[in-house]
Amino acid sequence: MKIMVSEQFQRFMKNLDVDLNSLLEAAGVNKVVWQEQLTLSDVEYWQLMNEFDNQLTDEMILGLGNITNINTFMPSFFAALAAKNGEQAIERLVTYKSLIGPVHLKIVTKPAVVNIHIVGNSLGIELPRFTVMTEQLLLISLLRVGTGKPIKPTAIGSKYSYGAQLDDVIGIRPQQLADNCIQFQVADLQRPFISANNSMWTFLQPGLDQQKLAIERDQSLLATVQALLLKKILVAPFQLMRWQQV
Repeated sequence: MKIMVSEQFQRFMKNLDVDLNSLLEAAGVNKVVWQEQLTLSDVEYWQLMNEFDNQLTDEMILGLGNITNINTFMPSFFAALAAKNGEQAIERLVTYKSLIGPVHLKIVTKPAVVNIHIVGNSLGIELPRFTVMTEQLLLISLLRVGTGKPIKPTAIGSKYSYGAQLDDVIGIRPQQLADNCIQFQVADLQRPFISANNSMWTFLQPGLDQQKLAIERDQSLLATVQALLLKKILVAPFQLMRWQQV
C-alpha cells in the first residue's frame, strides 16, 4: 500500500519528537520516507504501528487523535468534516479508510445508538493499542469539531487500559471488551455540522475516488498474482510425479 507522508505530517511528527525514519528502522522495515510517499506491505504497516505503540506516549496519542491536528494533511478526514452531519461523516470515513491504512470501520445501527467497531484486515492482525486509541479518539474529535458540541460516546471499550489522560478526554469510563467498539447516540450523529462544506466535498471527491480505485486495482492485482503462485505451488508436485513415472 502507498501511504502519503506529507511535509506537514513529517513536521507535525517532529514536533512530537518522533522521527519517522527512525521508527521505520526500529520496526525492522527497510524503507525510508521519500518524496512524501511510503510504500509498505500490510505486514510492514503493522510492524510500524507496533513500533508507534512502543514509542508514543498517551500525550502523543492525544495529539494524533485530535482531528484539528491532522485533517489538513489527511484528505479523508477533511472530507468527513465537510459532511452535513456525523452520520454522513462516518459513512465517508468507512468509504475512504483504505487511503489511510488497512483499518476498517464496521457500523452496527440500532434504533437509538450506533456501534462502530474498529477492525484490522484479513491477515488476522490484533490491532495495537496505539491504533485503537487514535481511531476512537479521532471519531470523538470528528463529532466535537464538526458540531461544535462536547459530544461524548455512550460507551467505549477495548482489551486495553486507557489511562487517566485518555479517560479525561473521552469523558466516560471505558470498558474492558473483547473487541474495539465505540458507541454514539443516533441523535448526536444527526446533529448538523458547522464545518459542513459541500463545495469542498465536490472538489475532494474525485481525487479520493481516484486514489481508492488505484488501491483496489493494486489489491486485485496482488490477489491475482498470489492465486497464480498458489496454483503453481500446488500443481508442481503432481507434475513432478508424472514426469518421474514417465
